[in-house]
Amino acid sequence: MKKSLLFTGCALLLLLSTVLFVELSFSRIEVAPFYDSCLKVWGHKGYTSSHEKNSLESFQHAFEIGAAGVEFDIRYDTALDDSFIVSHNFPYALKSGKLLTLEEVLGKLGDKGYFWLDIKNLRELSGNDTVKAADRMLDLLEKYRLSDRIIVESKIARKLAIFADRKIFTSLWITPGRNDGWLDSRLKMLLYKIRFLRGGFSAFSMNYVNFSPYVQNSLGHVPVHLFTINDLDEIREYMPITNVKIILSDENFFSLDSCDE
Repeated sequence: MKKSLLFTGCALLLLLSTVLFVELSFSRIEVAPFYDSCLKVWGHKGYTSSHEKNSLESFQHAFEIGAAGVEFDIRYDTALDDSFIVSHNFPYALKSGKLLTLEEVLGKLGDKGYFWLDIKNLRELSGNDTVKAADRMLDLLEKYRLSDRIIVESKIARKLAIFADRKIFTSLWITPGRNDGWLDSRLKMLLYKIRFLRGGFSAFSMNYVNFSPYVQNSLGHVPVHLFTINDLDEIREYMPITNVKIILSDENFFSLDSCDE
């Protein structure tokens, strides 16, 4: 009985020490924002009200009507010359009858603004292929001089960290439940903070409905990127929050200025 109580006490002490260490480390972390502008609203998959999502035309149109940046989906494919294909799913969606590559997008639009790249198949890649993908991304950033204007997103922290190790801006996609119970929500946020600290990431990204007051308070000063808000009143609710740096939208709210809100 005494041994059981001693073991339980030691376990609780270890847990408490871990929590305090993580929370203290997280509160002291300094993260230079990838993007910090008054124009927070970016195009979700480009501007899809008039063009096909994830298409060159949708990206071009978003930039033309004032978006500072665009978000879109890519998939790394070793069988296609180690290319990043612009597509949400596999088999790949063709654009104008052919595959659209990330390199083509950067070659034609790289000077227009910022890019948020959601790597959809990072979970499926082997360890070696993840390293190749990170190296290929670094090559593209250096070739088009876009190291300060591209951020890579994924839920897979251990693989995303390989990109972060190469000084590529990275966003860890998290899924805190807005209606999680008291204990579940705190344990989940603790794990996210541990992954963030270990991975050296640049931001958190999440569906805006999960950015509850508790999550907002828990993340403190760390940069947050939200998706996808199509209601003007809701956008204006989130824009003044200091650490919310980017808000994705399908609508043309790109001219909204958070400094005037």
